[in-house]
Amino acid sequence: MQEILLGVIILSTTLYLILAIYFQNKLVKYILKLGTMLFILVLEVYGSGLNSMYSYFIVLAL
Repeated sequence: MQEILLGVIILSTTLYLILAIYFQNKLVKYILKLGTMLFILVLEVYGSGLNSMYSYFIVLAL
């Protein structure tokens, strides 16, 4: 289960970067960034059980 959640977080951050590069509109970038951050925070709040250094780094960065 942890591998799946970590994969979803990595996929969502990668998707954000790809879409932010594709859409050169700043408003779209901010909406996508906010959505990605909220998604990661929801996973963390609901006890995703991720104990990896990557997940701690993401939460700390937010």
